[in-house]
Amino acid sequence: MIAIEPHPITHARLKFNTQASGFPQVHLVAAAAGPTDGELMIETDGDNLGASHIVTGTPTGKAFKVPSLRLQRILEEAGADKVDALKIDVEGFEDRVLVGFFRDAPEQLWPRAVVIEHLSKDEWTDDCIADMHTRGYVDQGRTRSNTLLVRS
Repeated sequence: MIAIEPHPITHARLKFNTQASGFPQVHLVAAAAGPTDGELMIETDGDNLGASHIVTGTPTGKAFKVPSLRLQRILEEAGADKVDALKIDVEGFEDRVLVGFFRDAPEQLWPRAVVIEHLSKDEWTDDCIADMHTRGYVDQGRTRSNTLLVRS
């Protein structure tokens, strides 16, 4: 299992919980999944660390830089040769992570199933769900905030 978390406080909590639960198979990545390797600015809405998001416009005084890695690089560096399932919730940045991944990554790294949060799809510059449909993914379920896609 690979868990990606860029916010330093949330990452530290995830690391503590992973170690405390005794799950050595969890590979933690202290970076944001992004369209390129480098850095991105993130900011948090108040005290809700779960609402941290990539800054795509003008940053506020609360924004700070975090490392950014392409999803393909994250998977390769973790030693993944296949992905059974991917859950992605990056607060409106899903398209920037996924479209380039599916364009560039070898098909054996494409997940069999993807759960994608679609609440912030108005912030997408590309419809990544439509892109996944063109790559053989079909909708298998939908809730108020997530879509489950499975590769046929």
